[in-house]
Amino acid sequence: MTESALKAVASEKPATFRVVLAATEFRALWSAELFSQLGDQFARVAIAVLVFQRTSSAALTGLTYALTYLPSMVGGLTLSWIGDRYPRRDVIFAVDLLRAALVALMALPGMPLPVLGVLLAVMTALSGPFKAA
Repeated sequence: MTESALKAVASEKPATFRVVLAATEFRALWSAELFSQLGDQFARVAIAVLVFQRTSSAALTGLTYALTYLPSMVGGLTLSWIGDRYPRRDVIFAVDLLRAALVALMALPGMPLPVLGVLLAVMTALSGPFKAA
């Protein structure tokens, strides 16, 4: 970089939340991620409450809740390449559609606990490509 370019970069003010949130695209993406994280957390809590209601076991409930974090780690390690290989908007859109379908399946009445656990694990694992994109 030339000296004038370095001076121009150095004279720029640091970005503030007000400046960053003024960008419509960033605000939409940030809101989508916020609601996605809230949905994941609500699903974790709902599964844990359901396990407690059906088994009355605090240990099994705690284990269920703790195990909901494992798929996000595994999904981040094994599926994040999808966010780099394909167009980011397509990945974000497709992953959120898949996750919405999985949540809709989880909401069906009378779903067995093991099936709910698998659906929750897959839904949580899909956060890897979303975050990579």
